Amino acid sequence: MSVRFNLEFPDDYKEFVGELMNKTGLRTQKDVFENSLALFSWAVREIERGRVIGSLDEREKTYAQIHMPALMTITHRPQSTQKQDDSDQAEGRAGVRNRHSLPALA
Repeated sequence: MSVRFNLEFPDDYKEFVGELMNKTGLRTQKDVFENSLALFSWAVREIERGRVIGSLDEREKTYAQIHMPALMTITHRPQSTQKQDDSDQAEGRAGVRNRHSLPALA
């Protein structure tokens, strides 16, 4: 069984999705949205585990945490109440803020 979604986006999203397809080698818009949902779902689970979502610059030893309104509403659930799922599958704009230096490894 499958479900059909009809979504409306601003005109410039068509070019944006096309660029993502070209950069990633994805062949269909459906592939772009499936991958987007997989990444978003992973981010939600990680935040529920009390983790931070961000980008690591190994050369500079810094990281940038992502701030998205949708992710900021998620609360960390204590380990005992978390669903054990270790699989690796608007108005506010997503963005990256707060670059942090990493502590030196011992």
